[in-house]
Amino acid sequence: MVKYNGYMYYKADICNNCCVRGKLSDFEECNHSPCGKYVIESNQSVYKPTILCIKCKNSCSVCKKIFCQRHLNSSGGRNYCEKCKSKM
Repeated sequence: MVKYNGYMYYKADICNNCCVRGKLSDFEECNHSPCGKYVIESNQSVYKPTILCIKCKNSCSVCKKIFCQRHLNSSGGRNYCEKCKSKM
């Protein structure tokens, strides 16, 4: 767990739909999470999933996978990913 600017980050808290690419520092801008930050390993030049802080992460109510809010559909107070929403 890492604390940065008052936000707690967990390496496992990744959106299952988002990937970023390029050489990135530990803390870079993220267009997918409301706080605008994600954490990756230093100077990796590979595809990396977007890591969401504890405040920004959301999960599908059915499959329990973690997604950014932009990749979830809310209905009746529950969140659904595209795959689970299409099965309803």
